[in-house]
Parts: sequence; C-alpha cells; structure tokens
Amino acid sequence: IMNKSLGFDKDHVVLVHGLNTLDSASKSSLKAELANLSGVHATSVGDFLPVAGSAVQNRTYWLASERLMGNGFEAARWTIDEDYLETYDIELQQGKKFRGVASDDQSIIINERMAFELGLKDDAIGAELIDMFDEKARVIGVVKNFHFQSLFAEVEPLAMVFGSGNAVLSANMNSMDVTATINEMEQVWEGISPNQEFSYSFVDQRFQSMYDSLIRAKTLFIVFALLSIIIACLGLFALSAYMVEQRSKEVSIRKVL
Repeated sequence: IMNKSLGFDKDHVVLVHGLNTLDSASKSSLKAELANLSGVHATSVGDFLPVAGSAVQNRTYWLASERLMGNGFEAARWTIDEDYLETYDIELQQGKKFRGVASDDQSIIINERMAFELGLKDDAIGAELIDMFDEKARVIGVVKNFHFQSLFAEVEPLAMVFGSGNAVLSANMNSMDVTATINEMEQVWEGISPNQEFSYSFVDQRFQSMYDSLIRAKTLFIVFALLSIIIACLGLFALSAYMVEQRSKEVSIRKVL
C-alpha cells in the first residue's frame, strides 16, 4: 500500500492550512508568491484532496440528452482551480485543463471511470452533462483514474468543476532541501498574515495516517512471528539437551569402545 502507484504525486506536496482567515486577494497573492519560489513547482488552492479528511461532495449525473430517459449515477464532485492537475501531477488523457477564464464555469473535467459510466470511453470531449440540480456543463478533459479514496475500494467516478478552495493550499516542491523551502514559504506567509501562525502538513503523512491500523497490525504480526520463532528454538534446544542427558551413558560407552 505504501509503495503502490496512486496516479498522483503524494511525496512532494505540502499543505498550507488556515487560508479561511484570508480574503480572496490575499489567497491569490499567497498562491502566486509561493509559486514563484525556486523550490516550488506549482501551487493550487483547493479543499478537495486525495486523502482522508478532505472535503467531500457527491452529485448524480446524466448525459444531458438522457436526463429523462433513465437513472443517473453518483459521482464525487470536486472544485479545483487551473493549477490543481499540475500540482498533483495528475495525467490528462484527453482534452485540456482549466485555463482560469470565465468559460471554465460551464466546463467539467471527468476521470476515466466516469467516462466509462457515461458510455463515452473513447470520445468524451464536448459531451454535455447535467446534474441533479439541473446544472449543465460541457466535458473539456478526461484524466486518468487515480486513487482518491481508500485503496481497498475501486476508483469511483469523479467530476471536477472550476473554482477555488477556502482553507487549504497545496504546493508541489521540486527541491531536495525541504527545510529551506518550508522556511521560505513561512516567510511569505508572515508577509501576508503576520498575526497568524504558519501551519502545514505533508500529503504523504496524511496518506499514511489512513492506514495506521494496518501498519500497527503489521508490527504486531512481526512481533508475534519473532516470538514464535524464539519459543520454537527454545523448545528445540530443550529437547536436544534432554536427549543428550538421556543418552550420556551410551555416548560414554561409545567413547570407551
């Protein structure tokens, strides 16, 4: 589980928390300034993250032409900005990403599983979708499936619409010196919000916390396996010592002979 390919980059992304205290202009400024740091590859403001504890929202979707013809299906609905896919290194299979312009408000990006559910596996670009609130959107891109839930479950349909988050900024670090980059990020934060403590976490740590129970179980299995081996060895040693004691007279006679 810890080494499985997830379809996104979890090892180089740091999460900056507490953006809900900033206004829109400050969030935009923070995002831009962090993106300009030499140790940062890309930044994105969004609350929907591929780890436990992030925002969750589901909606039912149909092809617009089939809205009244049958049952739709449920899909996770994320709000992401134009840099989200680059920040998490999520591969775009078809179409294009959001560009951060007004036309993106009527656009949607889906994953391969959702394209399959819609019957649009090979040609989803341009398809018009409608959700349970009768909001229409046109598909502009399809991303490869990535694990945004537990690895014990199949990848579910995912729809991504354009927008910005409220509380979390993701930054993909391309520097080997993580400490120096974090210090630079903290300096930028203090310049924008000097009265608020800089709070951050790492995506890989959040991911690992999803499987803490498995890691504990692994440790317990190793401990009990070692104890079993030690007890078995003690038993063999005791049996050997007993056999030597029982046959000491026989060994003595053989030595004399």
